[in-house]
Amino acid sequence: MKHVLGGIIAAIAVVHPFLNASADIKDEAAIKNIVESVSTLADTGNFESLEALYAQEIEMDYTSLSGGETEFKSPEALMTQWACVLPGFDRTRHEVSNIQVSSNDRTATARADVVAYHWVGDLFWQVKGDYVYRLAKNGGRWFINAHQFNLREEDGTRDVFGPAIENATANPADYIKRRQTEQAVNGICRI
Repeated sequence: MKHVLGGIIAAIAVVHPFLNASADIKDEAAIKNIVESVSTLADTGNFESLEALYAQEIEMDYTSLSGGETEFKSPEALMTQWACVLPGFDRTRHEVSNIQVSSNDRTATARADVVAYHWVGDLFWQVKGDYVYRLAKNGGRWFINAHQFNLREEDGTRDVFGPAIENATANPADYIKRRQTEQAVNGICRI
């Protein structure tokens, strides 16, 4: 009986090889959803949901774009940084494609091509490059613990940032308003 069941399982595996990799396929789908969600949530200003995609500490590497050094940030610090700029643009679009995932049960790396568009007033800036994300599984969920951007080319002007920051400062994102309220309440209510 044992040999018969083994033969049946082997035959099913040959006919449906994806059955052996179903956990890998589910993980790959989850990771691709996360990579796509980072861009969508950033472009729509949903920083609370975006924050939930990141681990407690993130290694951020945008040195190919802005120089400096790799930084380690909390999700809250990263979202605060992004929320102080991105909503000040008239429109952004981070177009992600060609997502490639390699993973095991606990860690993963995802690479994706990206073209990012930024408009404010008559100013325009576009960057092309790729994202590299490292992720770790915790409690059955994947979280980003490293986020890198590798610049390939850019077009337009980085002068878009001045007016974008001014706009975001004059009209803070809801995320920033909530953070300011939390900080004020925590400061007042400490005993």
